[in-house]
Amino acid sequence: MVVDENDGRLIGEVTGIHGAHGAAIVETTGHGFATSSDDSSIVMFDLGTVKVLGKRTRLRTPTPRRPPILPGSFSILVIERNS
Repeated sequence: MVVDENDGRLIGEVTGIHGAHGAAIVETTGHGFATSSDDSSIVMFDLGTVKVLGKRTRLRTPTPRRPPILPGSFSILVIERNS
């Protein structure tokens, strides 16, 4: 969904995005990019028409996620060297 920042009016909708995480705007080229998390892709669209220009899916396997760091579950060793 693309909304006018001044009045909140709906401008259009970029199709093919499922589970969006974020978007980036490149005004100099007139393009926008948005993530689609359900299929791990990035969608490129035209800022003027809001039409999809291309879609790129992930080319490699994702790196495994690290477990969350919980307070008290780790130690930090600091070594200070005098020069």
